[in-house]
Amino acid sequence: MTTNIAEFGWYIRGLREKEGMNLSRLAQLSGVSHPYLSQIENGKLKGFPSPDILKKISGPLGVSPEELMFRAGHIIGSSTGQTAEATGTELLLRAIRKLTAEGKSWGEIGKMALDHAQLVHSMAPQRAPNN
Repeated sequence: MTTNIAEFGWYIRGLREKEGMNLSRLAQLSGVSHPYLSQIENGKLKGFPSPDILKKISGPLGVSPEELMFRAGHIIGSSTGQTAEATGTELLLRAIRKLTAEGKSWGEIGKMALDHAQLVHSMAPQRAPNN
């Protein structure tokens, strides 16, 4: 799950740019207005887009609706009933495959994973020690 709307917006912008589209083209293909898409990408919404909006933009962005809904916090696992931990493992493996295909070294991938783990840990709620 994405932690905030700004991070989600950066993710959406990255997907759009990867597909070689401008906002007008994404609006045309998805049926979602250009101004609303701009608000998503710039983190200007009060909350995450609705599942309906995410379904509309997922196809043109080349990802599944479930992926966007997971990142927006609308679902915890996949439709197969996986736990959040299993889904996280799946996402990690997918990221490793992608980075390997892009020519990243194992050292670079390891550093990215460690940096991400430290970021996630720093944002996790602190638990009281077990008594």
